[in-house]
Amino acid sequence: MKNLSFIALAIAIVISTASCKHVSKPWPRSLDAVSGATRFGNFKVQHLKKVDAVNKVADFLEKSGPYFFASADKDQPRVRPIGIFLKYNNRIYFHIGKQKDSYRQILVNPNVELVSISKEKDGGWIRITGRAVPDNGEELDKAVFEKAPGLKNMYNEETGFSLGHFYIMNGTAEISGADGTVTRFEF
Repeated sequence: MKNLSFIALAIAIVISTASCKHVSKPWPRSLDAVSGATRFGNFKVQHLKKVDAVNKVADFLEKSGPYFFASADKDQPRVRPIGIFLKYNNRIYFHIGKQKDSYRQILVNPNVELVSISKEKDGGWIRITGRAVPDNGEELDKAVFEKAPGLKNMYNEETGFSLGHFYIMNGTAEISGADGTVTRFEF
């Protein structure tokens, strides 16, 4: 039951379209999940160096999972869980099998969102919005397989499947804190 609640929260965060009137700086997309349905709460905007912002995203993602990934299939949103991310070359990468519809959807429309909920007691969440940029190569494959060796059983010459990698460009992260504050920053 707890997992269903987390999934429902993740999906609600991803597809929420309400706007927050507390935003003091114009953004490409309004902050819409300050504290759930009540819209009460605080938010803050942080201006971080890219390396610090990427580290903050990676630190949160290490303590959370799975990651709920949203793409678009024509005019229909599609959300699914994915199991791994990688901080590599000061970028945040996600990985999807090239044989999957979700990988093809990214190639057609690279605007994506990812949501995950902390495994820690505070139950905070992160939402990442940005453009998915495909980036494939042997060194990246090696780094992913070192982090998650089990993926070699699914993605190899014998199965015929290969793992596609993409990093988030022009990313915005929103992280909720235990006190209800949502912190937003770009990376």
